Amino acid sequence: MGRQSGKRRLGKSHHRSYAEFRVGADSHQGYIIEAMVDVGHVKKMPWNCYTSSSCIASHPSFEGHVGCLSHHYYGHQVHKEGYNSIVFNPGDGYEVVIWDKHQVKSMRHI
Repeated sequence: MGRQSGKRRLGKSHHRSYAEFRVGADSHQGYIIEAMVDVGHVKKMPWNCYTSSSCIASHPSFEGHVGCLSHHYYGHQVHKEGYNSIVFNPGDGYEVVIWDKHQVKSMRHI
């Protein structure tokens, strides 16, 4: 969903999220979407989510961290465990991840 702020009701049935999407690598143009999302059963993850801690430790630069990011699809695994979404805080605020577009109940440009 992207970075989010605003009202969070984690552990409840709905979550209001604000996602900001940028156009271009250095763009100062933004498109902010307010979305009401049914987070369902939430799995709480550590700060690094599915990214390897040992990879992050051995690649201290920003580029190294980006190289450590997992590009694997975890939706099926999370659903098998009985969850509909995950939440983690990488240090700059909570991130909520959903895999099913039907969990998005409404959206609007703000």
